[in-house]
Amino acid sequence: MRQITKMIWPSIMTLVMLVCLCPSFFTHCDEYWENKAITNQSPRIVQHYGQEALELWLQALETGDFYQYRKKTGYWKPSSTDPNIHPQWMVHSGQIIESDVCIYMGPYATKDMFLAECNKRGYKYPEDYNRMSDDWIWGRNPDADPKNWPQITEKQYLASLKQQPAAPTNTAAADSLKNFTGNNAEFNAYYYYTNYPDLQNAIGADGAKLLQHYNQYGKTEKRVASKLLK
Repeated sequence: MRQITKMIWPSIMTLVMLVCLCPSFFTHCDEYWENKAITNQSPRIVQHYGQEALELWLQALETGDFYQYRKKTGYWKPSSTDPNIHPQWMVHSGQIIESDVCIYMGPYATKDMFLAECNKRGYKYPEDYNRMSDDWIWGRNPDADPKNWPQITEKQYLASLKQQPAAPTNTAAADSLKNFTGNNAEFNAYYYYTNYPDLQNAIGADGAKLLQHYNQYGKTEKRVASKLLK
């Protein structure tokens, strides 16, 4: 036993020194596993749902809005539980939040809705996030219990897209969309971009991609692209 201890002790000390001397040690570990999760899951998504689904999934990890991805795949649960794409325990950090959003507020809620509700209940993200989980597990605060949280319906989700305030328009990127060659009476890239902050985050000021989104999803979702919403 003493011999084994002597053998592993240098390794333990090296690990302790790494953690102490390099505060970003665990951050790099997280990045490694996140990248590994994406690397492993991406081909599975393409295999089962197609390339477009993969692009929607990667966007969802960034924006925290999984509606379009779920609509494409028909799987209305956290993507980390999808047996078609989830290899063992490799999960992206964005999927951990996605899972919590579903548990607390249902499959139509977004990360922004969830975090706003967290703040409303006194659990500011990320510093109070673990405390909220503990309060739920140990029954210390009913505000932390998912049973007492509002469940977002699909109708509420779609309505929230129309209610989002228009973003500032005095940027060069937004202004460039005024001259997009695809603008017409039904679709104006500048209006579409300005009306919907979720598209600003997911797509950016790219007229062609905004038009593609409008044709594929925006019309069905009754999004407004012909005028500025007030």
